[in-house]
Amino acid sequence: STYDANVTALEFDLNNKKNSASLSGNAAVSQFSNGGPSKDPGVRYELFYDKTGGKLNYGSGFMTLDKNFEINDLGFNTQNNVFNANGYIKWNQYEPFWKLNKARCEFSCDYNRLNSPNEFTELLLDFEFFAVNKSFTAFGGGTSLSPYGYKDYFEPREEGRYFNWPTQQDFSLWVSSDYRKIFACDIRGWATTTGIEGFYSANYRIEPRVRVSDRLMLRYVYSRQNAYNQRGYAGGVLVDEAPAELEDQIIFGRRDRITHTNVFFVDYIMTNRMGFSANLRHYWSHASYKEFYQLNFDGGLDATSYNPYREDGSTLNDNSFNALTLDAVFKWVFSPGSELSAVYKIGIFGSEDEVPDTFAGNLDDTFNLPNSNSFSIRLSYYIDWLDIKNGGQRVKN
Repeated sequence: STYDANVTALEFDLNNKKNSASLSGNAAVSQFSNGGPSKDPGVRYELFYDKTGGKLNYGSGFMTLDKNFEINDLGFNTQNNVFNANGYIKWNQYEPFWKLNKARCEFSCDYNRLNSPNEFTELLLDFEFFAVNKSFTAFGGGTSLSPYGYKDYFEPREEGRYFNWPTQQDFSLWVSSDYRKIFACDIRGWATTTGIEGFYSANYRIEPRVRVSDRLMLRYVYSRQNAYNQRGYAGGVLVDEAPAELEDQIIFGRRDRITHTNVFFVDYIMTNRMGFSANLRHYWSHASYKEFYQLNFDGGLDATSYNPYREDGSTLNDNSFNALTLDAVFKWVFSPGSELSAVYKIGIFGSEDEVPDTFAGNLDDTFNLPNSNSFSIRLSYYIDWLDIKNGGQRVKN
């Protein structure tokens, strides 16, 4: 069915004369008419204070979205019905010292709640550092801790139910070589440990880049994320003639989830006002289930009689998802503030309940999926009222 969607927003950003402190915020209302997901308006508002001048920076603020706030017809919003209060303190060293050109370290704290019902969900503590040495190699890392675990109201896919994640800690390290050189490379690794027996994740990302000329840049990104013995929503009861006792159960599973991401980037500068860019991205995420549970009303997991196993040991809830996209953009800034752009997109998306044995086999299956194509042209023209008022004569400062 069709309906009308509207989002109205107001933003502000106030700075003192020295630009050493700022107060910013926004408020938005989402509404639907002639049908739509919700009859009631949704509201989001945010307020932040930042001390931005000097070596020592700090700030705090909050953000809240009620359960009816919905902008996905006009933008993208992953979650609503949340409240977040946060604060940070950051030290910046801008001048060279010791063997470093510059450095930064930051500590932050996030306090999260669900709006309706008004429930605590998580306290997150985070520390990060960043530095650039004398040879212009950048490096950094960090760690985050959720000391009280996380009350996840979104994973069960049923209002009012939640899953209790225990204490969780993340670690990350990265290094980036000198971008001034023809060849450079970024490498990042991160891992997660939790209080769930057997669950951990180990991940890495590598991004080599080649500056072929002053006009042409090539980049490639490969990322692999490995979550072993992860617990999560399993997608529902999929067996035929399921016992009546399973009808009201929310099925969770213990799974290994592996995600591969490959992206190729091309950037070509034709003139100082004209350029072309393109990226080809393949995303493959697959989950293989080993054990199943039912979610209880205290957020824990209990045994279930659900039995979706095939003869080969795989399950009906196994999942393999592919997304292959191409985005090509031509952009021409024909006048200050005015732009003509042409965009061509190809998208191939597919999901199945069997995980291919090899990456090559999966890619071959992906190319056989149906695809969608789109082409769009956008023209934006900047009109300077002062130019019009002065008869086309530009106002000089």
